[in-house]
Amino acid sequence: MSGAGEDFLGPVQQALQTIQNATRRLQRRADDGIVRVSALPFFTSTVLLPNLNRFEAENPKYDLRIETSSAYADIMNADADIAIRCGSAHSDDLFSEPLLSVKGQPVASPDYLSQAPMLKRATDLKHHTLLNVRQSPDAWKSWGMSHDIPDLRGGGHLVFESILGALDAAKAGLGVALAMDPLIRAYAGYGDTLVPVL
Repeated sequence: MSGAGEDFLGPVQQALQTIQNATRRLQRRADDGIVRVSALPFFTSTVLLPNLNRFEAENPKYDLRIETSSAYADIMNADADIAIRCGSAHSDDLFSEPLLSVKGQPVASPDYLSQAPMLKRATDLKHHTLLNVRQSPDAWKSWGMSHDIPDLRGGGHLVFESILGALDAAKAGLGVALAMDPLIRAYAGYGDTLVPVL
């Protein structure tokens, strides 16, 4: 296993254990065995789906139903039993537990980087198209502030409905996307058709 894979394994195992523990807590309420999980599309594709067979083998009495969404799940009205989101808790009436810590990681395709203006420092992003996600309009701004660039502006902007759309655009050479590390390490093509920059 690569170093990046080993770094990613711990948070993934912790996230799956948290879901498993929450599922067991729900056993008292879920008489029909159905457990509804609402998760971010990117988390679903990089963590849940690759581990679904193992989870089902270890928990055969549960019928896991997964819905992908970036919107807040209405757990109080039983739209979901478990919701996995990025950010802080939305309600004092809910039990929340952090699964893993993520940070922004700019990524682009090697082809884009070979033809685009030089990208060696964070301030060089002003010459590049920044790929944005509609649900996280301030992600690049927050990343810039954490890198002492309070007014980070790219040479252009494209907006997508999901991080998956932004990553696909980055793979297609349309600009630089802001991925979530360590989740990006499990993304198909990471390290090949999509690489970290800066």
